[in-house]
Amino acid sequence: NQKHELWIKISKTDQFSANVDNETADCKAVLVNDKQAFLFQEDNKNIIVWQMGNCTVVVSARLTGEELIQIASQIFVK
Repeated sequence: NQKHELWIKISKTDQFSANVDNETADCKAVLVNDKQAFLFQEDNKNIIVWQMGNCTVVVSARLTGEELIQIASQIFVK
């Protein structure tokens, strides 16, 4: 049995930021519900970051980038 952990952080902020090591992670622009997002891919985990209104949303897991985008597309902030 492999253990999967999913980490979600939603912060009220007008600044688009996440703590990601840019030197070891590959970054590519993706879309989450028609919003620009950034997918950071490392060997053992992926992180997706995007702005939703006045909130920054960060989702991290040991899943593929495509799986992470699918999960992120189900997150909504009211």
